Amino acid sequence: MTSNLYAYVDSNPASFTDPSGLFKFWPAIHQEITRKGLANHFTPSAIDRIISQNVQTDTAEFTNPEAHTDDGLIAHGRWRVSKKLGNIARWAANAVGRNGDIRISSDFQLGFESEFGSALHTVQDFYSHSNYVELYIRTLASKKSPGAWPFPQIPILEEAYAQPRYREFTDVLDRELATGAYGGKAAEAVRSGGPVHDDVYSGGFLGLYRGTLVRRGLNKDSPDRANHGIAKDLATRATDYTAGKLKEYLDAEVGSGNRAAILRLLGGK
Repeated sequence: MTSNLYAYVDSNPASFTDPSGLFKFWPAIHQEITRKGLANHFTPSAIDRIISQNVQTDTAEFTNPEAHTDDGLIAHGRWRVSKKLGNIARWAANAVGRNGDIRISSDFQLGFESEFGSALHTVQDFYSHSNYVELYIRTLASKKSPGAWPFPQIPILEEAYAQPRYREFTDVLDRELATGAYGGKAAEAVRSGGPVHDDVYSGGFLGLYRGTLVRRGLNKDSPDRANHGIAKDLATRATDYTAGKLKEYLDAEVGSGNRAAILRLLGGK
């Protein structure tokens, strides 16, 4: 026992939350990533509201592995993000009246912040809860002449699959990409003294199966974990990318002119 009321969050209640009594999370990291990633897209006050919904994903959906790209559910996590962006686009279409006037209801405002913030949480967790970083580093190290490797910055997932120059890396991802354990496995991990998101389950990028345990020591949630800074940089760039994808979804539903107007009303720049 201890007299320290905040021992369960490593004496850092400003950065951790513990909704269940079993876990510790790093909302401050998600806040930093989201603020930087959205800086060119939304006003500071809008970003604050999106952040609030982002970090609530750790409390509202802490047993949902899809929300955190865990348990090998990589494709499920990507589908979850697409579904939420699609929801926002459909709501935007409903906000445009027959005469072209745009009305942002309170339900749309709150729904946008909730769906977008939660989608960004899933996007960001992918780089911390998977072996994506480690696989790229290994691919780089396998080169006979590392100095000849022309792409020192690790691409985000979408960049890697969109550009042929990363084919060697994506071939590795297709075979070996894996994610950490969460969902029903989280409580067991904590009881055994280990961190959540840490056991690695195989499956490959397109795998839909919660695979078999292949190793431990994966998660990069906190600054003391290996490759945390790289994962955070990737998550920040992926956040910026996802804001761009949101605009594409909106363009497809309401056109670029209405999209710009709607985003301004929602707090966009």
